[in-house]
Amino acid sequence: MSEFNVFVLWDASAHEQFPFSKGVQVGASTVHQAAITGLMEQGRTIRSAGRQEVVVAARHDHLVAAIQRRDELTREILLRDSRESQ
Repeated sequence: MSEFNVFVLWDASAHEQFPFSKGVQVGASTVHQAAITGLMEQGRTIRSAGRQEVVVAARHDHLVAAIQRRDELTREILLRDSRESQ
């Protein structure tokens, strides 16, 4: 969201087959809170993947922390999926 100087980081593994025109949405309150506080998370249900996704929104000066958080969430998903497949 350029007008708020906020970046939104999605869980790419939850969108394995997204078409060129697929719309992705995040709540306005999530963007606003990220603009105010620097970092905000939002849970979303991904029907096609049958699971919950956590979207991370961050003001530009919190982008490194947001990338680290997105990485942490991705690792948690990979570990959970690995345990469930055993």
